[in-house]
Amino acid sequence: MMAINELLRSLEEKGIRLGLNDNGNLKIRGDSEKLTDALIAELKMHKSDIISLLKKSQPFGQLTDSERDELQSTFPEELEDAYPLSALQSGMVFHTELADFDGTYHDLNAEHVRCEWHENFFRQALSYCVTRHPLLRTGYRLKGERPLQLVYKDVPLPLVIEDIREQSDAEQAEHIEQWKAAQKAHPFNWLRGPLFQITIFSTSRRQF
Repeated sequence: MMAINELLRSLEEKGIRLGLNDNGNLKIRGDSEKLTDALIAELKMHKSDIISLLKKSQPFGQLTDSERDELQSTFPEELEDAYPLSALQSGMVFHTELADFDGTYHDLNAEHVRCEWHENFFRQALSYCVTRHPLLRTGYRLKGERPLQLVYKDVPLPLVIEDIREQSDAEQAEHIEQWKAAQKAHPFNWLRGPLFQITIFSTSRRQF
């Protein structure tokens, strides 16, 4: 018997995709003439399992009815999707809280860019990235039946800009190191997110 994932992969290779119609029934997109008798037989055999899998892949499809009702009443029109946290995510949150945000799981990455700083262009690019990637619009709801990852339709841009051009090179270096030490222990708002931040230090006219 062909496994469901293998079946879906075989269909996709033929340009055929499966979906659900408004009534929750299976819908076939693509060139149905490429469906062989063997594939049709496999589709019929696994129909109920495929429908269940597709339902889970839809927005809010991995939630229980009570979880959906709660989120609908708590975050009306705010969410694009929600699904359970993975075991790894839950563990990292637990240990971060246990260690009182000591920075163990808080990564800081820096790039020294040599070009003119254009705030408007950067904001536009960052806004595009946040809109395109749901992961950049998520928060964690830790209360309720189980921890959930919430995908918001929109979030404020987590962008902070500091102009330190008037400082000497040594002062700039010390300023940034002090910022890193403080930022490492920054407590993010799990629920509202976003769970990342970008800080720009403008160090001269042609570098940041």
